[in-house]
Amino acid sequence: MRHSVQGLHTAGRVVLALLRAAAGSVAHSKPLAGVSLVAALGIWFVVQDVENPRAEATVPGQAQQPIPVRAVNVPDGFIVDTQPVHARVRAREAALTELREGDFEATVDLQGVDAGGGERTLPVRVRSLRSDVRVLSAEPASITVSLVEAGSRTAAVMLDTRGSLPPNLDLATAERGPSVDPETVTVRGRKALVDGVDRVVAVVDLAAIRTEGTHVRDVDLVALNRDGNPQTVAIDPPRARVRLEVIEVVGVKQVRLRVQYSGFPAAGYQVRNAVADPEFVTITGSKATVDAIGDYEVLVAPVEITGARSDITQTRPIVAIEDVLMAPRQIVVKVTIGPIDCGPAQSACPRKTYVEAPTLIDRPPGLRVATPVSVQLKVAGPQASLDSFRPADHARITISLAGAVAGTRAYTVVATLLPSAPAGLRLEPIDDMLITLEVVP
Repeated sequence: MRHSVQGLHTAGRVVLALLRAAAGSVAHSKPLAGVSLVAALGIWFVVQDVENPRAEATVPGQAQQPIPVRAVNVPDGFIVDTQPVHARVRAREAALTELREGDFEATVDLQGVDAGGGERTLPVRVRSLRSDVRVLSAEPASITVSLVEAGSRTAAVMLDTRGSLPPNLDLATAERGPSVDPETVTVRGRKALVDGVDRVVAVVDLAAIRTEGTHVRDVDLVALNRDGNPQTVAIDPPRARVRLEVIEVVGVKQVRLRVQYSGFPAAGYQVRNAVADPEFVTITGSKATVDAIGDYEVLVAPVEITGARSDITQTRPIVAIEDVLMAPRQIVVKVTIGPIDCGPAQSACPRKTYVEAPTLIDRPPGLRVATPVSVQLKVAGPQASLDSFRPADHARITISLAGAVAGTRAYTVVATLLPSAPAGLRLEPIDDMLITLEVVP
């Protein structure tokens, strides 16, 4: 090969010298220039035949794809299945190793073939698409072709999404929902396979989408049967453009913190207040998760107050909630503790609630109460007095029915403490009570 290359270079230098001589001779003698040109070309072709001779070979090589065969003059209503072939060619040795299936065109002609279907054995014609390659024959020279009844119909294109978007993203719906272009395609091929096509899908992998916004994907279309298996048919056009609008569905919400404490203060002391600073925490997560968290759902780690006689201020962590982020993660909690001192207004006094049946007085004759009546008696005062208070012994609850008639109406509830009640207690007002009276039959 090295000698061949050197020979080509030498021949090239000789030819170039002759061409220069021919060019220089044009001004002096045109016949001499023509002789020089012919001599140069003759030397070139002689060297080519010696150094890069013509040879025969079967192409493409075994490692390459064979030449596909295209059927021409196919009868209406049929499609043809063919087999690929190779070609026996003559060309320069250097070109033989470069030849690929795309350098040839192979056809079988069905002109005049009976359109009754079935198999036919027909000769193959192979044509070279390169001027420096001559086809000697097709290998094999004939192939068996099958005529199969063709089918064609229009099918709608459906979007088939695979995978999942991140939790903070979702596909927009309604006017901004996914779109597929084209919306319909033509399916062609064997009639049995075309008839078996249940749907044509454009498959989009959502797992590859990580950001919000408009996402456009050009994807291959796939024809599927009812069981979801691909069908070998032609789809026109074979690809579709899918447009997806991806929106962020992150939920952000401010939620009040609930301060917790454990234990009890020292005897004679009480918790007067418990506050967090700040009072709210910002939670961030998927919209569904955030929406499911109501007010006072975010807790602060408990503050221990057992035996306390004064205020307690601590930095406490916020109890984590799965799948959401919270800021801040720690807050300052202040629990106000003071002695039990009801004071004149008794606003800080402990309270107890009792459910009692009132005494009905001044009931008009011929009427009776249709349903039992009970009221909530709320008592406030020092804890020791509350512990010894008994409603039946220490309070009187009455409702006057003077002037009442049959039917339902609100009546005033009067509650008073008896002189025997423990000291320091106070009754809170009781709302009017609805009572239904009916005529005694």
